[in-house]
Amino acid sequence: MTTFEIASESEVILAATEDTTTTGGDAIEVDGCLELSFICCGTAAGNVTVSLLECDEEAGSYTAVAEEDVYGSFALSSANASTPGVGIIGYKGWKNYVKVAVDGTATALNVIALKTGCRHCPTDE
Repeated sequence: MTTFEIASESEVILAATEDTTTTGGDAIEVDGCLELSFICCGTAAGNVTVSLLECDEEAGSYTAVAEEDVYGSFALSSANASTPGVGIIGYKGWKNYVKVAVDGTATALNVIALKTGCRHCPTDE
């Protein structure tokens, strides 16, 4: 019988230490994991929202993820100018690739993609 070890994998997909506005960071492949989460931490002098984009192909046209396929949210306001805001956005849709979209200008923003429940290392038992 073949079994698979359950693992997790993480990757920093957006790291900004100065003003930034982006319509999508690195594409994250969803295949092979049970859950895909984005851990966000940052500060801003104005309003900033982070949302998710999805597509079937890595180089295709990305569209906004439907509200029912996202859990959690992340937004910053001027109140976060000196105290970092932290949040998690989870993806539970069915597309093959997901990107992060940032609307606004953050003074510092880090986003880490965390895949959990990854299947790898097949072993025979």
